[in-house]
Amino acid sequence: MIKHAEKLSQQMYNRLNEICSTGVTGLDYYKQCYEVTREAYYQLRLSIEKYKFSTEREEIEIFKTIIPKIHSETLYYIELMHIELQRPEFEERKIQLGFFKQQSNYYDQLLQRNIMLKLYHKIQREEEDSVLFSRKTVLPSFLPVEPIQEMEKNIPQASIELSKVIAYKSILKYVSEQIAKLKNKNGDQNTKNPVFVEWTTNKVALIELAYALHSAKCINNGKAEVKKIITALEQLFHVDLGPFYRTFQNIRIRQSSRTAFLDELKEKLIQRMDETDLSN
Repeated sequence: MIKHAEKLSQQMYNRLNEICSTGVTGLDYYKQCYEVTREAYYQLRLSIEKYKFSTEREEIEIFKTIIPKIHSETLYYIELMHIELQRPEFEERKIQLGFFKQQSNYYDQLLQRNIMLKLYHKIQREEEDSVLFSRKTVLPSFLPVEPIQEMEKNIPQASIELSKVIAYKSILKYVSEQIAKLKNKNGDQNTKNPVFVEWTTNKVALIELAYALHSAKCINNGKAEVKKIITALEQLFHVDLGPFYRTFQNIRIRQSSRTAFLDELKEKLIQRMDETDLSN
């Protein structure tokens, strides 16, 4: 079961990378990603509905690690669609900042509802795993489960709540990035003769380049955060890279070369040098 679940997860991330590479943005991007993650979660739920786990360790691995990994992605893109739909149409920076600060407060409050489970997950505790992440009827008292709350069939409530914790943390990162972009947004107003350059290959490649620059400490003597490098590249190339940290996680686990764009750059540069040598 674990291998099957991991395969579903890998297929999901591969498909998300493909969507990111198309260049689609905004609500359409979030909707397409949601459809992919929802299907992966649905397939996983079908697989475990009547499955009998061979060991408790296998059961815990599924409900503590794999289910939240996929389910949180589904919840994440649902929330991004809601945010995009509620986002003010006014382009004024002050209005946009106010909106995202409200969103930050809202999701922080949701996250605090599960503060004990968040702490349990963050410090990697395991002593209550058999109670939290197995199909048992007795729920721990620190889970905020309402009596009328509909529970997903055959999935421990702690697994569902952990998915929410992971999703809300990701949303808070996304909102924080949007606030930082708005605060740093200068446009071309300080440039006397702006030169327009546009990024015309896929966004995954630019994110790969940004992380390479950050890892090599090429910007500001290595003191620039990756978020600032991303923002600078977005402004330079007039592109929105979206939730870049999530794309980077997908890059890390892709089955092909994890540095596909950098490998291509090296190959093209060497090819150009060779052609120049031959023409001289």
